[in-house]
Amino acid sequence: MTREGLAAGRARIGRLWPWQATHDPEPPMLYNHDGQQVVFHDATFDVADRTALDAALAARDDVDVTGFSVDQWNWFRIGDDGSTTLLGLLEIDDDELSLQVNSDERLSLARSWLDPIPGVAFDGVDTKRINLDIAQAVYFPHDVVFDPRFDELVRRYPERYREWIDRPNPSLGDRSPRELCDTEAGKRRVRRMVLCIAADQRSDVVPPREMMLRELGI
Repeated sequence: MTREGLAAGRARIGRLWPWQATHDPEPPMLYNHDGQQVVFHDATFDVADRTALDAALAARDDVDVTGFSVDQWNWFRIGDDGSTTLLGLLEIDDDELSLQVNSDERLSLARSWLDPIPGVAFDGVDTKRINLDIAQAVYFPHDVVFDPRFDELVRRYPERYREWIDRPNPSLGDRSPRELCDTEAGKRRVRRMVLCIAADQRSDVVPPREMMLRELGI
């Protein structure tokens, strides 16, 4: 029962949930890093003034572009130890802004600064709680067939992010992340971007953040 063994056998461990459900009638509770019950929220806002929205987001120290699109932002918190907690993801499509967070409290906190932005109006929110049967079927199927291309995808994953490091980025004024690291302020911004990169939802492969920071000299 080592840490490495648990990580390697996470799919098998996940199959213990049905056994747990038969022995404990109370469903398991999931909490985020802030101790808040996990409830996924996908909120939408109508945007009448894109310029005002861009200016308001640019003025915040806890919001930054994702590094992959000028229409996507990370909302984050930096702890006293320098660690970064991703609080939410924002994305705009035409005149609609979407916000994804994982708790009621984070939605309320985000709305406390989004609602006052001129031209931004709350439209609605969809919520989703974890269903054990769905989670079991999606994440721990009984018959798992691995595509042989998956190993190649994992092998090339670091290469993809090495290319990102040196690629001109529109969200950075067409400078590459490496070029922006020529100042301390630039290093701080790039570090936030790297730490906020989410795992690939299709494969659950975690971005090689430590490698990227090492390559950038941060």
